[in-house]
Amino acid sequence: MPSNASSEPRISPELRTSVFFSTLFMTAGVASGFAGIWFASKGFSAQQIGLFNALPVFVMLVLNLIIGRIADRASDWRQVIIIGALASGLLSLGLLSVNGFWGILLFWSLTNIAQMGVVPVADAAAMRITRRRGTDYGAIRAWATMGYTVVVLISGYVVLWYGIEAFLPLFVGFALVRSVVSLGLPKFRAQGEEQAIKTGATHLKEVMKPWFLLTLLGYSVVFATHLIL
Repeated sequence: MPSNASSEPRISPELRTSVFFSTLFMTAGVASGFAGIWFASKGFSAQQIGLFNALPVFVMLVLNLIIGRIADRASDWRQVIIIGALASGLLSLGLLSVNGFWGILLFWSLTNIAQMGVVPVADAAAMRITRRRGTDYGAIRAWATMGYTVVVLISGYVVLWYGIEAFLPLFVGFALVRSVVSLGLPKFRAQGEEQAIKTGATHLKEVMKPWFLLTLLGYSVVFATHLIL
C-alpha cells in the first residue's frame, strides 16, 4: 500500500508557487529604480511620466472586481494567472517597437495592467493552497519581496555598466521570465473542491469600519511611495 509521502509531487506546490512569486515583482523592481530615468532620457515631461505611472493604476481600480469575478468562475485560478503573466510578457515586447508618447503609453499601460491583475489572484490562490495544506502563506509571499530586492540590486549594476538604455531589455526580459515561470504553477483548487463559500463582506457598508479604513489608508500611503520613486 503506497504511503502518503509517495503521493506527494517531487516539487511541492508551495515551492512552485514560491518560485513564481519570486518573479511577480521583478518588472516592478527594475521600473521603480529606473523607469523614470528612462522616460526622461526619451524627452518626456514630468506630466507625461506621471501619466505613465498613474494610468495603469487607475485602470486597475476599475477592472479589479471584474478580474476577481472571472478568476472565481474559472475552473482553477492557475489559468487566470498564466493568461495574465503571458499577456504581460507578450505585450512588453511592443515596447521594443515604439518610441513616441502614445505608443509607449499604450504598451506600458497594457503590460502593467496585465501584471497587476495577476497579483490579487496569485495572493488568493496562494492563501487557498496553504490553508488547505496547513503551510505558511507568509513564507511564499516573502519570495516576492526577495525577487524584487534582488532585481533592484542587479539592475543597478547593469545600468551602471551599460547605461540607461539597458532598462528596456531588462524590463522586457523579466516580464518574459515571469511568463515562462507561470507555466510551472500547480493547480490551486483540489480535485472536486467546490468554490469557497463567501463568508466576507457583501456590501460596502460592512467594510466601512475604522480598523479596515485605517489599514487601507496605511497601505495606500506605503504603496504611493513606490510611484514617487
